[in-house]
Amino acid sequence: MTLEDLPGLTRRGIPERTARAALTSPGETDATRNALASREHLVILAGHAGVGKSVAAALWLLDKAKGKTECMRWIQSGDLARGFAYDPDAFDAIANVWALVIDDFGVEYLDEKGRYTTTLEEVMSRRFARLRFTMLTTNIVDPSVFAERYGERINSRIHEDGAFIVCSDRKSTRLNSSHLGI
Repeated sequence: MTLEDLPGLTRRGIPERTARAALTSPGETDATRNALASREHLVILAGHAGVGKSVAAALWLLDKAKGKTECMRWIQSGDLARGFAYDPDAFDAIANVWALVIDDFGVEYLDEKGRYTTTLEEVMSRRFARLRFTMLTTNIVDPSVFAERYGERINSRIHEDGAFIVCSDRKSTRLNSSHLGI
C-alpha cells in the first residue's frame, strides 16, 4: 500500500498520523516485529507510550486484512463504550469484520453497572467464535493488572488463542496465561 491508500485507511478508523507512519516509515521496531509474528486470533500489544504499538497495530491490521480496507476496522477503546452498545449496525460491523484493532485499552471509563465490560465481552465472544483477528493496544504492561481490570471471560480468550506481548524499546516479553493469574 502507498500514501494513495491513506483515505481508505482513515475511513476504516486508523488515525491519519498512524496510517501515514505505517505506510511511509514503519521501521523495524520490537513492537512491529512481534505483532507481525503473532498468529493468534487475539493479541494484546502492551507497552509504555512511544514504543510503537499503534504503528505496529496498523501494520498488523494491513497484514491480517491482506491490504483490503473493507476487511479491517480500527476503533478507540472509549468509542466502544460510547456508541457501539446502542447502535446494532455499528456493533455488528466491529463484531464481524475480519481484522479489528481496539486502540488505547485501559483509558476507557469502567462504569459501576458494567456496560463497557458487557459490550466488550459481547464483541470479543462473537469475534472469538467466528475466528476473527483482534488486537488490543494498551499501556497496561502488568498482565495481572490487565487480568483484574477485564475479568475472566477476556482472559480465558487470551489463554485459549491469544498472546499478551509486552514491548519496550529494547525487547518484547511474550507472556502466557499463567502470567495473567488465570
